[in-house]
Amino acid sequence: MRVLHFSVTPLAGAPIRLVRALQKHSQVEARHVVLHPDAYGTRTFDTDLVWPRDREVVLELLGEADVVPLHHYFDLSSNPFEIDFRRWMSGKRRIIRQIHSHPMHISRATGLPVEQIVFPDVPQLVIAQFHERYYPYAHIVPNIVPIDAPDYLPLAGADASEDVTLFFAPSVDASAWAQSDPPLRWDTKGFPETAAMLTDLARRIPHVFARIVRNVPHDRCMVLRRTCQLAIDEMVTGSYHLCSLESMAQGLPTFAFLDRRMVSILAELTGCSELPWLNYRLEDALPALERLVNEPELRRALGANSRRWMETYWREEDMVRHYLNAYRLLVSDSDEFRKPRFDPTDRCATWNARGQDDADWISRVARHRI
Repeated sequence: MRVLHFSVTPLAGAPIRLVRALQKHSQVEARHVVLHPDAYGTRTFDTDLVWPRDREVVLELLGEADVVPLHHYFDLSSNPFEIDFRRWMSGKRRIIRQIHSHPMHISRATGLPVEQIVFPDVPQLVIAQFHERYYPYAHIVPNIVPIDAPDYLPLAGADASEDVTLFFAPSVDASAWAQSDPPLRWDTKGFPETAAMLTDLARRIPHVFARIVRNVPHDRCMVLRRTCQLAIDEMVTGSYHLCSLESMAQGLPTFAFLDRRMVSILAELTGCSELPWLNYRLEDALPALERLVNEPELRRALGANSRRWMETYWREEDMVRHYLNAYRLLVSDSDEFRKPRFDPTDRCATWNARGQDDADWISRVARHRI
């Protein structure tokens, strides 16, 4: 099978890591095409093929491809690549959309109604993060993390001294309690509030240091985090990000807030109900942070558990099977993608998927705006 991935931006390196995993652990011939490899400025990621620089190679590979995953939502005929993907589809050739974002984000960027985005024109995959709950027809897939690559391994001796460095690398500036109506739950990583808490902790405790990293290349970010002792993803939205998986692979105790739906989806994906995240809301995290910076043995044990969990439940060769199964199903019986995972017209189902956690979020925002 030949699979050619397209994305407008690097998407935090998710498509290129997926392609490399497919190349390494399967018989799939996979490549990735990106339109704007420098979309994030100095926050850069590895690339494979770049459009239109590699136009002739891309068009040749497209002509041979069996499956084309699109990692951004755009019109199949009129799009930034100026390729008519709809015309390309014939026979067993298949297109699938891989969703990495909230439908409202896509709607803002494209001007399309949310309903058109959610109810698919072609089959969909969705990353097992917060946006899963908004795409009932999408099959769930994981982000790929090459946990045995050198930069993803724990650094020997990184936690040998009594000094404790806290790592936080938010990619957006928005406040945890952004003043918008409705509150933009998924548009924040709580940068100002989290940074202030970490900075204050480092000011009060002599052996604690806050490493707050902004706008550096991904490979540099990996190196910087690897020498730290604790990692903070974000403790606001109820989801996790790629940096959580990277941090845990590196053997760091990792703070994030996972809401009920997120916990359920991760348990479903991995088959494990005991998750290694230090699951705290931002407003409740300080006592746990203080205890871990002052108890090195506990901190080391939790970090070792993080790495062990990743080795057991998030190995690259296991995670990539979710994609292989999806691609095979797409080619053999694409009608399976028309069946919803939960009924979007059922009030109980949508309450369980997102309503109850949204209600909690609204209460949190209201308390912090008083």
